[in-house]
Amino acid sequence: MEEFKDKFEKVNGVKKKERSYSKEYDRLNKIIKRGKASPDELRLAKIKRSLLPSKDPMDPDFKRLMYVRYADDFVILIIGSKKDAENIKLKIAEVLFVRCKASLNMEKTVITHIRDGFDFLGANIRKLDNRVYKVKSVTKSGKSYARKVPLKLFVTAPISKIIDKLITRGFAKRNHKNKVIATGIPRLILKDHYSIIQYYNFIIRGLLNFFSFAGNYSSLHRVF
Repeated sequence: MEEFKDKFEKVNGVKKKERSYSKEYDRLNKIIKRGKASPDELRLAKIKRSLLPSKDPMDPDFKRLMYVRYADDFVILIIGSKKDAENIKLKIAEVLFVRCKASLNMEKTVITHIRDGFDFLGANIRKLDNRVYKVKSVTKSGKSYARKVPLKLFVTAPISKIIDKLITRGFAKRNHKNKVIATGIPRLILKDHYSIIQYYNFIIRGLLNFFSFAGNYSSLHRVF
């Protein structure tokens, strides 16, 4: 996979270190730095610049690939075109068949845009809108600056799927209004109060620990 990654990231034999600057961002930046525009034009240029990424997100010569595997589940993230993704999928199917005598489930192995998100190992992963920023401290030439950096990936617990699973396992049900309500578990009826509470706490702690990394961790209270 590392060999394939290295080949993919090189365009015409060269791995580009960073994206090219956005032409529109560069144009607005020049207007602001020259300071020759009217106050209204300067203000408008600054507003427009703040809404744009400084680098070209569609730079065709900047490609990246990340591969993560756990047991027989894997995900490949790329910076590239949909055609690139389709070619990678076909290549993986070929390698699995030739080298491992295994087949890739073409229906379950889907290609999706990162903003639409995907599920991996029980969590949902997606990219937030570029307007969602975190502040990063940057030191340049001995001076510190605050730079707005777009959040890369947002990993969340799939609340609705967790609730559906609890319904399937008999911990809850939907009433006539389609509202989720807790339900009793017959096999616990003869248990003492301490054992019943201990059992439910075990389930709750397990879920909270498993999704401790989730960006929507505080929303897990909806499950309980």
